[in-house]
Amino acid sequence: MIKTGIIGVGKNGESFAEKLLQEGYDVYLLNRTPQRAYGVMEDLIDGYPHCRNRIHVCEKYDEHFMAMDVVFILVKGDYEYSDFKNISDLRTKGLPRDGFLLNNVAKNLINYKGYVVVVSNPVDLNAKQIMLKARLSPHKVIAYGSNLDTWRGQNEVARRLGIDLSPATGNREKLTLMYIGEHGDQAFGLWSAAQYAGKSLRDLGITTDVAQEIDQYVRRRGVEVILKKYDTSIGAVQPLPFFMKWLFSTNSNECIAISAYCEKNDIYYGQPLTMQSGIPMTNFPCNIAASETEHLKASIDKIKAGETFAESLFVEKQLRNVLYLDDEPDTLDPVARAISIFARKDNEFSKSNRIIVYKARTIKEANNILATTVGGIDVLITDHRLTGDIKTGIKYLQEDVIPNHVFTVPVILSGQTNEDDLRSAIGSKFGGYIQKPFNLENHQHWSVIRKALSNNEESII
Repeated sequence: MIKTGIIGVGKNGESFAEKLLQEGYDVYLLNRTPQRAYGVMEDLIDGYPHCRNRIHVCEKYDEHFMAMDVVFILVKGDYEYSDFKNISDLRTKGLPRDGFLLNNVAKNLINYKGYVVVVSNPVDLNAKQIMLKARLSPHKVIAYGSNLDTWRGQNEVARRLGIDLSPATGNREKLTLMYIGEHGDQAFGLWSAAQYAGKSLRDLGITTDVAQEIDQYVRRRGVEVILKKYDTSIGAVQPLPFFMKWLFSTNSNECIAISAYCEKNDIYYGQPLTMQSGIPMTNFPCNIAASETEHLKASIDKIKAGETFAESLFVEKQLRNVLYLDDEPDTLDPVARAISIFARKDNEFSKSNRIIVYKARTIKEANNILATTVGGIDVLITDHRLTGDIKTGIKYLQEDVIPNHVFTVPVILSGQTNEDDLRSAIGSKFGGYIQKPFNLENHQHWSVIRKALSNNEESII
């Protein structure tokens, strides 16, 4: 029985676990907060009681987890949902936070012997860094992205041509369209070699214009889904049975699109692959169109351009951003300095975190910092009254910050209201209350900020 490990049991992690369980695999769940993993295990047992003995939780990277045949890395992509309205390709947006988490995953996978499948975006960049940091063979690390693009592209072709893709028909296997290149805004279909039941898709009515429309649809599909439901936890798991069959076939002429290491370019990118003696081997069609060759070059160049950025974010300490908004100039600088000093002196916190404190005197300045800071603001500290702006601090949080910056946790400075009223006004995002004035000697004030920073850590590893 093939044993599969899942690192990061958020919504996507639990969807992967359920699909793998349905396909007959043993699943082992590992999460930064074990309570979440146990909850998912119990939920799976309720749904699949006959599979009780095939569902397990590992609280650490122990000998059981390191004995997995394959592990899937599903660290949550840490995006601000509002960003999806403004940027075409968001797959690097989560790296300022996720790089630290992925770096820790890689360190724990040193000497691991099975396959590593990177699902965390940007998959192509992350696969390269995890391969290097974990000192793994490039043949053992692959990235799950182009196969999802391929699935989406095939779905749209089938819709336009009226092809039934239900599993019983076997029509999916007759449709050879594959998406390659970057899993992102440079993904594209290999239309020159695409067929259905032995007939060219061009001959079946997929013109160049239609092919370009479908390419654009595939690139935007994930964004469109996330804008509506904030994740893509269902469609992403549907190619898993085909992928797992291919991964453990040892030798097979079956070709799928998956992101794998290219020695020539020293990067990972989506390409047609067959499995030979347990090693993914590139298997491009003999003749692809010149335009596709150019598109592949552009995709490779984009991935190469992002490597330095990705490498710089695979760090030992997590970057935590704090914004202090105060319209009283006399307190702005001293309080900002005090927060930085408390963070450095807190040995347990500083062991795995590095803090940057931003300052703003007006809501306009604060909005600019929220919108432009790499990785986003983790905690925003402000007075509940702001005399220098039209809005009060509470209204600003309610109307501007919380709806648009979902990973920002507010901490309130106030001497004129109580914690219950603040919690009622702000809701579940309320990170704490500090009685004014901020005491530069009071470690209890730092503890409120520290707790808010901890609350902002998603339970994803």
